[in-house]
Amino acid sequence: MFELIPFLFQSGPPTCTTGTISTVCACTFGGLNQNAWININTLVVTMVIVIGGFIYAMASLFPTLWRERLRGAARYEMIQAIVSIIIILILVAFALFTCQLGQQMTMSVVGYQNPMQYSQIYLSQLLFQKSTALFTEIYSESVALTFWGNVMDELETVFNNFASTPFVGFELGASLVGIFFGFSSTLTTTYSALIAVTFGVVFIYYALLPLIATLALTVMVPVSLVMRSIPFAGPRLREASDSFLALAIAMYFIFPLTILFDNLMINWMYAQCLSPSDMFCNPNYNFLTPYSLNNLPISSMFASSTVHVGGPFNVGIPLTFFGGALGGLGGGFNAINQGLSTLATLPSVMVRFAGDLAQYLFETIVLLALDTAITIGFATGLAKALGSISRLMAVGPVWSA
Repeated sequence: MFELIPFLFQSGPPTCTTGTISTVCACTFGGLNQNAWININTLVVTMVIVIGGFIYAMASLFPTLWRERLRGAARYEMIQAIVSIIIILILVAFALFTCQLGQQMTMSVVGYQNPMQYSQIYLSQLLFQKSTALFTEIYSESVALTFWGNVMDELETVFNNFASTPFVGFELGASLVGIFFGFSSTLTTTYSALIAVTFGVVFIYYALLPLIATLALTVMVPVSLVMRSIPFAGPRLREASDSFLALAIAMYFIFPLTILFDNLMINWMYAQCLSPSDMFCNPNYNFLTPYSLNNLPISSMFASSTVHVGGPFNVGIPLTFFGGALGGLGGGFNAINQGLSTLATLPSVMVRFAGDLAQYLFETIVLLALDTAITIGFATGLAKALGSISRLMAVGPVWSA
């Protein structure tokens, strides 16, 4: 505990020089004291001590009965102030521990500042990179299947209308054409819907993290410390303050750590052991499919606006993947070949998208649900532990008698 004393009284965030670039170090007083929460909580405890001393000094002006009651209230506030000081010291030590632990879990990645900041980066990658790439790939594939279904339907009509004899007749059949529309509907109504719903859930977490970072230690913790120091409010208010304090600590420290652990776990699961000396790798990597969410590009349908098809008309087509079907000298037979090739690869395409979607849902729904459960469990246990402090010190409400 005494090692924290020089740490608490540093004048500002020291700098670490790497080559010619000077950056603010992570896990220092300046890095941990975000929004000056340590100063705010220290000021609150100081005010409680001053109020307690004032009440104790003014007690001598009252009759004996009220004098003893007021002095009891002052002593009660002093004890709670001491408990609050211990809580702040523990919070600072816990902040330093969680920051260093997060730095180890992220393997000291460039740009790391604290678990809260890195967890926001991790969720932003899930939202705006992985989910966007996966959604565009699935949506563009569904559009392509709808296109091929309509092309095949039109070709069937053309061949049937111009067939001179039954031998020359060409018929695809409604069931074959329906395969394109069926698979396209699956991609649109099932796969894309799951991504859309999951995106909304993850976005709620992503929006809550800045609020937690701003309010947890600067509003919730000081209010809880003040509520703990009110001597005449009864035990129920103290139970509420303990729950409030535990919830703030769990949301600010534990929840970001669980998100960092998600990132660490995913990296470990898909880390292949290249040599026997590798420590951070999964020995059962060969039983897993490759992790493809990091390698999904934005679909060419959204990356390119127009492609010009050669020929006498030089038509500009807004969807890149249609150019191979309509361009060149193949004409309608080239379209048939492209469509049948697409039909032949449909099962493997659906399996690939199913695997990518399963990885995404596991990383967003399952792991975030576990993170929430861990955070709530920690807050519940910490609230019970804080409630037992007053009982251990044999301190109760002054006005309970």
